[in-house]
Amino acid sequence: MSGVILALVTGYKLDFSIGQTSLFIFLMALIVINMTYGVNLLLAKLKSFGFLIGVALLMLYLSTATQLFDSYYVYSTKFLASFSPLNYLELMIRNYINQQGELSISVSLLVALALGLTGVTVLLYRTVSKES
Repeated sequence: MSGVILALVTGYKLDFSIGQTSLFIFLMALIVINMTYGVNLLLAKLKSFGFLIGVALLMLYLSTATQLFDSYYVYSTKFLASFSPLNYLELMIRNYINQQGELSISVSLLVALALGLTGVTVLLYRTVSKES
């Protein structure tokens, strides 16, 4: 729901057409679904270590996101940025907003990942409900 609201407000502020806003809502919803299911599986299977991985990925993104800080004070290496999946998602959103590049491969991968994570999450909760 948060991705939909964020995409709606962003589409309105950037004067997107209804078609562009609809596709942006779809893109943001896919990202939110993937992140939610991914972190959910990390927490379910790896417990505290999964939480550590989630926080480490978030901290890696924050430390390599040069637009958040003044580049004079922060030196971000491309090597570290290549490990953060959030940097790739940010690049995809930036390319969509600036209408640069082709998004079909990125969106196809996101849809496939969302379907896979949804299936694994359904199986996980089915086994949890059978055990209790």
